[in-house]
Parts: sequence; C-alpha cells; structure tokens
Amino acid sequence: AGVGVRDAFAPTWDELVDRSLPVALPDLPAGASPRQVAAWWGALPALAQRALVQQRTAAVGALDGVPAWARDRANRLLLARALHRPTPSPTARAVAELLATHEAAGARVQLHLFDEAGQRVAVGLGDTDTADAVALLVPGIGTTPVDDLGALTAQLAGVVSAARAAGARAPAGLAWLGYRPPRGAAILRRERAEEAGPVLDRALDGLAAARGVVGRPAARTTVVAHSYGTVVLDEAADAPGRLAAAAVVLLGSPGMEPTGAAGLEAGEVHVAATGGDPISWSGWFGPSPWADRFGARDLPVGPGTGHSDYLDPGRPTLPAVGAVVAGRSG
Repeated sequence: AGVGVRDAFAPTWDELVDRSLPVALPDLPAGASPRQVAAWWGALPALAQRALVQQRTAAVGALDGVPAWARDRANRLLLARALHRPTPSPTARAVAELLATHEAAGARVQLHLFDEAGQRVAVGLGDTDTADAVALLVPGIGTTPVDDLGALTAQLAGVVSAARAAGARAPAGLAWLGYRPPRGAAILRRERAEEAGPVLDRALDGLAAARGVVGRPAARTTVVAHSYGTVVLDEAADAPGRLAAAAVVLLGSPGMEPTGAAGLEAGEVHVAATGGDPISWSGWFGPSPWADRFGARDLPVGPGTGHSDYLDPGRPTLPAVGAVVAGRSG
C-alpha cells in the first residue's frame, strides 16, 4: 500500500516516481564524453533513470549519450511546461504543432533537443534507438525552428522514405537544429560553424553511444548537410576523434577545407551541385567538393535544380540520397 499497490495492480514506474519515493538521484556526469554518459546511464536502475527524467529534466533532455526514449520524454516535459505559460514562446508553439502534425499522420516522433531559450531543436522521425539506418540533416543559413522546422522535417521525411524504398528495413532521421545558423554578415564567416562543429560531433557520438544502452549495435549513420551546414560538418570532422558517421552527403556546399574528402573522416563522401546553384561553385569557404581533386562521389542532379531544391520530391537527388542512407549507393 505504501508504494501504491491497490487490488493487486502495481503502479507504473512513472507513478512510482510521481509518488516521490526515496530514490537517491545520482549525480549527472560533468565533462563526460557521450560514451561515458551512455555507460553511466546504462548502469542506473530503471527507477533512477525515470526519476532523473522527472527531476533533472533539462539536463537529461540535452545530454548526449542518453537514449532517445529518455531524451524525448524529458524534452516533452520541458515543452509541456513551456506551453503552460500564459504566453508560450513562438518556438514552443512551433515545436508542439510540428509534433502534433506528424503524430496525427501516424509517424513516430522523438524530441531529441528542446532548448527554448537558445532556439535549438532536434526532431527525430522514427526511432533512432532501434533504426538500422539514421540520416541526420544539418541545415544552412537563416534556418530557425519557428520559420523552417516544418520544411526541414518534411525534407527529412522524404529522405527516410527514400531510404526505406532503397532497402533500409527500419530507417529513422533527425532534423538537427542544434546550432544557431548565421544571418546577415555572419554568413560570410566560419565563426558560427567553428562553434557548432564540436556540438555536431558530440551529437553524433551520443547517437552511437546510446545504442549500446538499449542493446543495439551502432546504426549506419549518414550526415546530410546543406549549404552552410556543410561548413559545420567540416568543423565537426576537425573535432578530436573520428566522426561517428559512415557517410556524408554535401548539398550545395559553399566550399570545404582543402583536406578533401579524406578529411571528413567518413567512409563515403557524396556531393550534389549544379550550375543553377551559385553557392555550390562560389568556393567561399574553400575548394568546392564537386571538383575531381576533392575526391567525393557525384550524386545525380536534375535540370533546373536551385540551391534549396536538392531534396525536392521528383528530383533524382532524393532517391540517390536515400540509397546512401540505406547503404545501397554502390
């Protein structure tokens, strides 16, 4: 009776946590790598994990190495609190509407990151804890949760569908707005990418490490970066350790560091560029990755493709990206 058993029906874990049982909360790991976080989380009793989700909500929701199911639950709690304010922020409203729209259509949605104040959001389609193939989309300049999260997740849905059509059994994707893309004159500088690169690198490490917690081998992970997002990816590859991605796709890149495809630390490097996209031949941030000397594999691009059109339905680039995500690109 003291723990809520009534008529032989035991309470759920969440009900137990809500009853404020004397659960000793372990300290959150400070300065730990995602691999160390995953090992720490996996060693916790289930009740302690759920208590942390309830009582250290913001920290768990942003902690790379924690499984997606726990981050999703924590970030939905943060979102619910934000929505209960007298005047919810535009970011909170946009995220809530997006989740509701995809779930009404029958999609599995995970809220990997909800940093309301920083306007940083990451939304997953499918289950990144169990998927055999994961695509992570990194957008470019000016992208915000309020204005662009819907379009970004629509692109992600197209990539996940294309990966399934190419043979992936259980693909998933992550629309990653874990950084603040630059605006104005900042789009001409690398500073924002230099800040975001290590964050992306850690996010990828966290996705891989968290799989061990739920007893799954690492998924085949592909980073699909667009425009300034390719510069962020470039900086992520410069972070200590290898990039936790089997493949990368560079769409409309404004140039990369001169180390070429090998410097991106992925087994496969693919590129899509077109003469109708002036950003892709600007070379503003270094050599254009479509050049032969860079060493990337060309993806097909249809006529009339503009800078923001690569993942449009009906264009040949989308199924080609799906094949890369599924590991069927040849």
